[in-house]
Amino acid sequence: MSKQTAVEFLEEKYRPKGYITAEEFAQAKEMEKEQIKDAVKNELKLIGSYFDVSKLETKEQGHHIRFTAILKDRFDYYNKTYGGNK
Repeated sequence: MSKQTAVEFLEEKYRPKGYITAEEFAQAKEMEKEQIKDAVKNELKLIGSYFDVSKLETKEQGHHIRFTAILKDRFDYYNKTYGGNK
Protein backbone atom coordinates (compact mmCIF):
# COMPACT_ATOMS: atom_id res chain seq x y z
CA MET A 1 0.00 0.00 0.00
CA SER A 2 1.41 3.37 -0.97
CA LYS A 3 1.29 6.28 1.42
CA GLN A 4 -1.47 8.81 1.02
CA THR A 5 -1.54 12.41 2.06
CA ALA A 6 -4.47 13.56 4.18
CA VAL A 7 -5.93 15.33 1.15
CA GLU A 8 -5.72 12.16 -0.97
CA PHE A 9 -7.43 10.18 1.78
CA LEU A 10 -10.30 12.65 1.96
CA GLU A 11 -10.59 12.76 -1.82
CA GLU A 12 -10.79 8.97 -2.00
CA LYS A 13 -13.40 8.85 0.76
CA TYR A 14 -15.65 11.78 -0.17
CA ARG A 15 -15.31 12.50 -3.88
CA PRO A 16 -17.15 9.33 -5.01
CA LYS A 17 -20.05 10.39 -2.75
CA GLY A 18 -20.19 13.82 -4.41
CA TYR A 19 -19.10 15.74 -1.31
CA ILE A 20 -16.07 17.23 -3.08
CA THR A 21 -15.52 18.16 -6.72
CA ALA A 22 -12.40 17.50 -8.78
CA GLU A 23 -11.69 21.23 -8.74
CA GLU A 24 -11.95 21.42 -4.94
CA PHE A 25 -9.64 18.43 -4.62
CA ALA A 26 -7.10 19.99 -6.99
CA GLN A 27 -7.20 23.23 -4.97
CA ALA A 28 -6.75 21.35 -1.66
CA LYS A 29 -3.87 19.36 -3.14
CA GLU A 30 -2.15 22.54 -4.29
CA MET A 31 -2.66 24.14 -0.87
CA GLU A 32 -1.12 21.09 0.82
CA LYS A 33 1.83 21.22 -1.58
CA GLU A 34 2.42 24.90 -0.76
CA GLN A 35 2.27 24.18 2.99
CA ILE A 36 5.00 21.57 2.66
CA LYS A 37 7.14 23.91 0.55
CA ASP A 38 6.72 26.67 3.12
CA ALA A 39 7.64 24.31 5.97
CA VAL A 40 10.84 23.28 4.20
CA LYS A 41 11.73 26.91 3.48
CA ASN A 42 11.18 27.80 7.15
CA GLU A 43 13.40 24.90 8.26
CA LEU A 44 16.14 26.07 5.90
CA LYS A 45 15.95 29.59 7.30
CA LEU A 46 16.08 28.29 10.86
CA ILE A 47 19.05 26.05 10.16
CA GLY A 48 20.80 28.79 8.21
CA SER A 49 20.46 31.19 11.11
CA TYR A 50 21.65 28.55 13.58
CA PHE A 51 24.76 27.57 11.67
CA ASP A 52 27.45 29.66 10.13
CA VAL A 53 29.24 26.73 8.49
CA SER A 54 32.47 28.66 8.15
CA LYS A 55 32.71 28.90 11.95
CA LEU A 56 31.76 25.35 12.91
CA GLU A 57 33.99 23.49 15.32
CA THR A 58 34.49 19.74 14.93
CA LYS A 59 31.92 18.96 17.65
CA GLU A 60 29.29 21.11 15.92
CA GLN A 61 29.83 19.44 12.56
CA GLY A 62 27.87 16.42 13.79
CA HIS A 63 24.83 18.64 14.39
CA HIS A 64 25.19 20.09 10.92
CA ILE A 65 25.30 16.60 9.41
CA ARG A 66 22.14 15.58 11.31
CA PHE A 67 20.26 18.68 10.19
CA THR A 68 21.36 18.05 6.62
CA ALA A 69 19.96 14.51 6.87
CA ILE A 70 16.65 15.87 8.18
CA LEU A 71 16.40 18.25 5.25
CA LYS A 72 17.19 15.46 2.81
CA ASP A 73 14.33 13.45 4.32
CA ARG A 74 11.98 16.42 3.85
CA PHE A 75 12.97 16.86 0.21
CA ASP A 76 12.70 13.12 -0.45
CA TYR A 77 9.18 13.10 1.05
CA TYR A 78 8.18 16.08 -1.07
CA ASN A 79 9.58 14.54 -4.25
CA LYS A 80 7.94 11.14 -3.61
CA THR A 81 4.61 12.73 -2.73
CA TYR A 82 4.45 15.38 -5.43
CA GLY A 83 6.87 14.16 -8.07
CA GLY A 84 9.46 16.85 -7.61
CA ASN A 85 9.00 20.38 -8.92
CA LYS A 86 5.77 19.71 -10.81
